[in-house]
Amino acid sequence: MKFYKVQTQHPVLEWRDIPFAESKSRAYCDGYVDCMDSHYPSAPCRIIRIADGVETVVRETRGRGDVHTN
Repeated sequence: MKFYKVQTQHPVLEWRDIPFAESKSRAYCDGYVDCMDSHYPSAPCRIIRIADGVETVVRETRGRGDVHTN
């Protein structure tokens, strides 16, 4: 059995699971990451596939910095 989960990068705590952002469908996790990545600012996110106890990173975003103000 395989499923996917979304994690976000915390500056101190490293990668943390996002509660309720896991599914048997990768499309659900892709939508979640796309939504989070469209905000300013946003932390880096990644999607992890877990199959037979093995975790594999299938997608990782860089995140976005603060909006530039003059």
